[in-house]
Amino acid sequence: MKETDFRTLLTTALAGGMNAAGIGASPEEFRLAGKAADVSWPGAIRRGLDAAALVETLHRDREKLFRLGGVCVVREVTSENGWLLFGLTSEVLGQETGKIVARPQPHPGDGEDRLFLHMLARHPICSVPDDPIIKRITLKLILAKETRSEKEYAAAVRALQAALDALPPGERPQMAAQLGGIARLALTIPNKEQ
Repeated sequence: MKETDFRTLLTTALAGGMNAAGIGASPEEFRLAGKAADVSWPGAIRRGLDAAALVETLHRDREKLFRLGGVCVVREVTSENGWLLFGLTSEVLGQETGKIVARPQPHPGDGEDRLFLHMLARHPICSVPDDPIIKRITLKLILAKETRSEKEYAAAVRALQAALDALPPGERPQMAAQLGGIARLALTIPNKEQ
């Protein structure tokens, strides 16, 4: 039996939560890893609903409404220009990262450009840091793994390198120590560009 991809599981959980709250939504309406949020939903504006009013209920009840694999999916709900914006929890991203890393993987190669990832992968697998940039990068890596998109993969790895480079030198080792699982996730994605 084929395993359901994370995108489908996530958008189904979000739509289910919205439907449980009395707001009709389908999984296909959700946009993942956009510029504004981890997940966005234009349904409020399309249905003439007050997105700001929906935020209060959805944010308050997020622990009960939005669950996947026993963990809460949504850290926060906000709105912008009639769209609902969802921030994902570190737990749901860490859970998916752990599942991917635990599967047998083909050896992706040891190109010189992958040295950065190999160095980070020496750190233990731990939960995804509660940092919005790192969480967005993790989501993009998970989606790149599912779609086998070399372009998305390369962009996510560059973003991970840039995020570490942007930290003050004294903070880099502490953050790097938390990225072992994310680096192992990235190394499971064969990439010709790397």
